[in-house]
Amino acid sequence: MVSHLIIIVALFLSMLFIIHYYICKEPVTRKSLLKPRLILGVSFGCVSVALMVFRYQLDSAVFDLRHLPVLMAAFYGGWASAIPAAIVASIGRFFMYEQTGNFFVSVFILGLDVLIGVALPQMIRSYRLSWIITLVTDLIMLYVVLPFVLNIHRFDFWAVYSAAALIGGAIAFQLTESLRNSQQMLLELKKSQEDLEKTVHHLYETKEQLESYVFHNTDGIVIFDSEERIRKVNPAFEKMSGWTEEELIGSGTLPWIPEEILDEVSQFFRQKRLTGPVINYKTERMRKNGDIFHVSVSVFTIYDQRGQIIGFSAVYRDITEQKRTEEILQNREKLSLVGELAAGIAHEIRNPLTTLKGFTQFIKKDNPSPYLDIMSDELDRIEEITNEFLFLAKPLAAETKTVSINELLEQVMVLLTSQATLHGIELLIEKENTLPVITCNASQIKQVFINLLKNAIDALPNGGEVRLVIQADEKEVIISVIDNGMGIPEDRIEKLGQPFYSLKEKGTGLGLMICKKIIHEHKGSLSFESEVGKGTTVQVRLPYNIRTV
Repeated sequence: MVSHLIIIVALFLSMLFIIHYYICKEPVTRKSLLKPRLILGVSFGCVSVALMVFRYQLDSAVFDLRHLPVLMAAFYGGWASAIPAAIVASIGRFFMYEQTGNFFVSVFILGLDVLIGVALPQMIRSYRLSWIITLVTDLIMLYVVLPFVLNIHRFDFWAVYSAAALIGGAIAFQLTESLRNSQQMLLELKKSQEDLEKTVHHLYETKEQLESYVFHNTDGIVIFDSEERIRKVNPAFEKMSGWTEEELIGSGTLPWIPEEILDEVSQFFRQKRLTGPVINYKTERMRKNGDIFHVSVSVFTIYDQRGQIIGFSAVYRDITEQKRTEEILQNREKLSLVGELAAGIAHEIRNPLTTLKGFTQFIKKDNPSPYLDIMSDELDRIEEITNEFLFLAKPLAAETKTVSINELLEQVMVLLTSQATLHGIELLIEKENTLPVITCNASQIKQVFINLLKNAIDALPNGGEVRLVIQADEKEVIISVIDNGMGIPEDRIEKLGQPFYSLKEKGTGLGLMICKKIIHEHKGSLSFESEVGKGTTVQVRLPYNIRTV
């Protein structure tokens, strides 16, 4: 008898385990989808049939657990599980009609199992208590029906029957719940793992995007930690500054900041902590080779999830070309202003100036005087300035022709040789054997080199040497005016060509301004190189025609 009990209970529990773990991968509840609830019902019905078969194969053993699977199907899955379980169990009973007795009574009992298993749990809040009450209620129902069906009225039989049903039901519920909880926990862990993997993937993508943004950004980016030490430098900054990331990582010093504005960094970080980001602050920085360049700096704070400051990022944009463009535009504005003023000034001055010069010359004939000579010289100077104003005021003549740059510059040298000789200066010309021809306004180009050579002569008050070197590359003629005079300080070279800025005591700065305008109109360029005490080189580049002379 005990062996029969062990076999039936083992079969019951093992089949429940298989159903819950292998067939129903997820814990089935009354709120689950219809399909898993139907599968649960059919499976529990099969368990009931199997228990029924084993009971009668074991010589009609006392221990009968065949009602519990149908009851559990109704308890866990509701109507969707209970009805399939009862149908499958009823089919099994039908094919075992000879062993089970009255078929309709068996179906009636299964129907009562379904009603009790579905209805009672909905009335009781406690999950465990609802199962106990459902199980006891089902047993009471069986006590009312089975003794008369089986015609067994022995107390010991029904006591053992009740004990087996209660113990089996309790163990089944405990193991099923334990398995369901384990499955639920596994599902939650799996979901947590999937969420974690998604989060890691998202963080990885974000990291890749940020690193790609930093790495491929054309602006220089430097990232600092909360203690203002360098943690990352992108390739654009390496190219911009000349320092590599390996040289800068971990450093608390910023070698690209000129010493005279080193306090600016501390001011940046103080302002960041107090008032927020610094945006597009225009300043200067120093390359590794010592060159100064203009930058626009933006400094931002980096926060963690708790809002704590964990670092800073500085974005550097090289605006050197922008600054040059701005200076060119400013110079053009100045030139335009000078042009507008020039027309009015020249018109107002020229007529009375002519009268003054005429009367001065008339007086000098009858009353020669050194004072009149000074007056005449100064009037000539006024006339020269007026002519320069007129040149700026009118647009450049569009008339051009093809000329030999060699012949044009030789004419200029002839014009200025006598003036150079008077000042003890030797004019030399160096040129290649074959030089291209250029298309230009010959008189304007002559004016440029007359002005440049005069400036070179004026830079040699104690005599010296001025060389005119003519070369050609694949696209341009390069003419250099080189003197060995006093030279020009570096901070003044950038200002050359601005209106009213001159290195001469009585200069107006308009001569170089006119030269720049003419060269620009001829699509060329004019540049200066100088070293104090050694001399100055002025280089003019002009595009040329293919034919050479």
